[in-house]
Formats: sequence, structure tokens, C-alpha cells
Amino acid sequence: WARNLFPLDDIHSFLKRANISCKDAFEFMDEHLSDTDSLYYVDSPYFFSEDFYDHCQANPTTIDSKELFPHEKLADALHRIHMSGNYFVASNRVTVSDTRKKYHGLQNKDAIDKTNQLYSKKGYYYQLHLFKDKENKNESQVEIIISNYKSSKLKPYNQDITEAEVNTIINSDNLQ
Repeated sequence: WARNLFPLDDIHSFLKRANISCKDAFEFMDEHLSDTDSLYYVDSPYFFSEDFYDHCQANPTTIDSKELFPHEKLADALHRIHMSGNYFVASNRVTVSDTRKKYHGLQNKDAIDKTNQLYSKKGYYYQLHLFKDKENKNESQVEIIISNYKSSKLKPYNQDITEAEVNTIINSDNLQ
């Protein structure tokens, strides 16, 4: 997806000076806020799907819908990156899997509302795109790419994403 959002020359210029580290992401971000012209790529657990990751082995049919990953803390860290003059690209999902709908009563609106609460109207940009769910290959999901890097491929995130906007993307897959 990155090739569709940013010119390869832009990515190459960032990667030439890449710093890849294996440490706590929040600690790393805070340590490097004074760096200039840095790009942070953040691929956090999707909303309401955190238990599918290795750090938590809960059964998706028995867990409650509470989040296991500190998404608010991540949004604050990304805002600090933004305010420091550096750049970030982050992804999340604005749809909820059928498993979550069935066993936890969650709906797409829950993920959309959470995304809007954390990222809307903060000077960021976004793009929504469709992908096939890993749990259920027949199920389409919508992922959001959020960045403070202005690109012609990204829309300004100056108003809330709506269920209608997400449904249009889902329905476009069903028409193919």
C-alpha cells in the first residue's frame, strides 16, 4: 500500500537513514522526538483485535471487548511526533470482524468512532482501503492509513469518517 501513498523517492530518502530498533515503541518514540525529519511507521494491533497477537493468547470467543493495547497512549505519542515536526504513518482497521460482531456485540461504528475520537481534526491525512480478513478470507475489512505527511493520495482528516464512507468501500468490493 505504501507505494500507492508516497512516491518511492520520498520513501527511499527516509529509509537511507533508517533506525531499526527492538525496544518499547513508546520509549523509542520519546527518545527520538528531538530528531529532525524522521518518519515513524507504526503498525499497532487493530482496535478490538488485540488478543489475536502473540502477547495475549485469549480465546476470541470468551474475551470481553475491552482493549488490551493502549491506543490512546499511541495517539498521544503520534501527536507528539507531529508537534515535533517529524512524520508518522500509522494503520488501523475501521471495521469489526464477524467474530467480534457475533460474540461481543461490536459493530463497525465502534471502530469508526474510536478512530475519529483519536485522530480526526488534528491536522492529519488518511486513506481507507479494502483488504481480506485473516480470520475469514471471505470477509472484507477496511483499513485506515493515517499520517501527518501530506500526500496527494491522502485526504485531509478534518472531519469524521462516516459509516456510509466505510460501507461504500465495502460495497465496492461486493460489486466486483
